[in-house]
Amino acid sequence: PTVAALAADIDRHLAGEPIEARADSAWYRARKFVARNRVAVGSAALVAVSLVAGMSTALWQERAARAEASRANAVQQFMLDLFRANSGDQTDPQRARQTTARELLDIGAARAGTAFADQPDVRIELLGTLARLYVELGLWAEASELSSRQVALLRQTRGDRDPRVAAALVGLAEAMDRREGATPRIVQSALAEAEAILDATGDDRSLLRARLHLIAADHYTTGDVPAARAHAGRAVAIYRAHHPGDPGLPAALAVLANVELRQGEWTAMLATSRESLAVARALRVSDYRLVPLLRRAGEIHAFVDHVAEADALLREAVAVSERVNGPRHPATVGVQRALLRHLLWTSRLDEAEALVTTVREAERAEGGRDAGTTGETWRTLVELHLNRGDLPAWLAAGDAAITELGTPAPARFRAAAVLAMRAHARLAAGLTEAAADDIAQARGILAQMRIARGSLVHGNVTVADARIRIAAGDATAALALLAEQKAHWREQDVGTASLRAEVHTIEVRALLAIGRVAEAVALARAADAEFAPAPFRPYAVSTDAELAVAHAQALLAAGDAAAAVPHAARAAALYRRVHVADSPWRAEAEATHAIALLRTGRHADADAALAAARAALAAHRELSEQFRVPLRQAEALARGAARAPHRVASRR
Repeated sequence: PTVAALAADIDRHLAGEPIEARADSAWYRARKFVARNRVAVGSAALVAVSLVAGMSTALWQERAARAEASRANAVQQFMLDLFRANSGDQTDPQRARQTTARELLDIGAARAGTAFADQPDVRIELLGTLARLYVELGLWAEASELSSRQVALLRQTRGDRDPRVAAALVGLAEAMDRREGATPRIVQSALAEAEAILDATGDDRSLLRARLHLIAADHYTTGDVPAARAHAGRAVAIYRAHHPGDPGLPAALAVLANVELRQGEWTAMLATSRESLAVARALRVSDYRLVPLLRRAGEIHAFVDHVAEADALLREAVAVSERVNGPRHPATVGVQRALLRHLLWTSRLDEAEALVTTVREAERAEGGRDAGTTGETWRTLVELHLNRGDLPAWLAAGDAAITELGTPAPARFRAAAVLAMRAHARLAAGLTEAAADDIAQARGILAQMRIARGSLVHGNVTVADARIRIAAGDATAALALLAEQKAHWREQDVGTASLRAEVHTIEVRALLAIGRVAEAVALARAADAEFAPAPFRPYAVSTDAELAVAHAQALLAAGDAAAAVPHAARAAALYRRVHVADSPWRAEAEATHAIALLRTGRHADADAALAAARAALAAHRELSEQFRVPLRQAEALARGAARAPHRVASRR
């Protein structure tokens, strides 16, 4: 109404107070008050919001805790009811008390199909619990079935992107990876989907993420080694940085060591394996978790010829597993099989044969439920017959192993190893083309797995390939193959003594095949001198014997029969220790010994060696010329010696 009133309103406006020239209201005055006291009101509002949010969170957490407790109580009650079936309050109490844990789980799995139909969260929890219990018993097929049902129910109730779905998928991948007959695609699909869920939620450091990489590393070790290396590295990094006290860290280190083995990084592999066990013992992991770590460490030491360390670790693994898992649990059978292979590699064949019986009885009792059980057992039998020199049994076991592993053989590490061993047996039986087919398959598997050339399995395949090239008349190609393989081992300081001795043996044979006798003698002498001080030599009986045969044959080719005699005699004695009576390799050594004795005039001493060679080879209708030629030479020398006195008498 006046200039003074306008001036007063302007002053009030500038001060943030209500003006007189507009209608008054509580909201208007409150807005002006907030504008004048922004800091104080903002702080108060923040406190109020925090209180409300805190109360809401607390209420939500309380509800979640109550729901979780309710689910846990329901599952607990289900399990209690299940175990009451094992009590004396039954129609047949004696039979009820004899119900095994496995049978109780099967009953629970059957009931879970209809239990808690109106409580999906409880059923999800129950399926997960039963699956974990099946895992504890090593029953991977049953665990994977329940995990599949859990995943399906979670998707139905929570959607496809819930973190709980990711956790269930990781459990499913682990069970499927160890299940007999499961295809790699199923495992990889579950892992990829779980990883996508974790990526979407920004989870890059949780225990679930670390476990996912650990399971992926273990899976890809037998299919794609570089991928396994990447996953193992990520798992170790997450555990080290964020969960150093979790028992998953030593497990991840053990898997990384296994990948390094596949890559031929033996020095790094040993360091990683030792760290895995040291961390496990420092964390005081349970004996159940310790068993696979002991097994992995023992196998690694066995691969690099550390006999005492492998003995101690594998025997400890067997003892611990028998105590915590029982004598027929798949984990126990697995470590027994690892010990068995170590015994075979170290020529302790009598103990190995006794353990074969134990392993096979346990597998039959459990129905062969452990993934890879049948194929892995046949692989072990191949190695047993190889070390015995029992060619017919070796061929039969090789055929059975490849049949169990798949025909054509799948891209699995153990299939390549069996193919290399079967190729060696087929070559000995004179089946050169079939042996070459096996090597082609093995090389295809190794290429698909992207296994490094410095690995043990690549070395074994190359050695078998070189033998085939010599038999096919291309010794020059064999020498080139072996030179390339040795180049991959030149920087290794562990585990190559017996491998190099075997390679040198075949090189000597190749040099003899192309007439380079002086080089063959020099190489045989150098190889013998290199192998002599190796701690593993007393255990590598067949390798030592074959090197001695090659050395004797080189000396015979050079015309030095007297020097050949002790090498041939030593080879025959070594083969008699471990090979069966009709072993072609034993026959070759005996015939070579007979030749050396006959050429030095020791005709009477040669009779026993010649008779042993004849008897051994008479048992085989088809054999490589490698074994026939020395016998023919020995018999020709023996006939010549028998005629010599008559010629002398005639001239007189």
